[in-house]
Amino acid sequence: MALLLVGALPSWVAAAPQPPGAPAAETVQPQNVSARVEPRQVRIGDPFLYEVVITHPKEHRYELVLPKETGDFEVLDQTRQRKDGPDSATTTIGVRMSAFSLGLVQVPALTFDVATPDGPKKFSLPGREVEVTSTL
Repeated sequence: MALLLVGALPSWVAAAPQPPGAPAAETVQPQNVSARVEPRQVRIGDPFLYEVVITHPKEHRYELVLPKETGDFEVLDQTRQRKDGPDSATTTIGVRMSAFSLGLVQVPALTFDVATPDGPKKFSLPGREVEVTSTL
């Protein structure tokens, strides 16, 4: 079973918090975003995929900034694919992770550096939940 969210960006999608005293980075909103965790239930230590599909203007480039603090998660690898259409582009980011805490746990939020014709910007997506079960 997969969780798939598609549609306009909700109000909870916001920029990543900035350290005190740091200049606020400009944010950008993609045209559309969907995110899913597959599978939704994993055994402790087993890999799962956190996939984000972003539709955006062709002149924008989205690059994942891996979280510095991942808590009870380990990032195993990541992939990035981009497909250009006539008026927009779709970037698919896959982050393969494993979890080391039992129960319903929150995957870390993902932050993206976005290159635009107006200069660098940021986009942040809150984490999703995955259920982690025992191997016993």
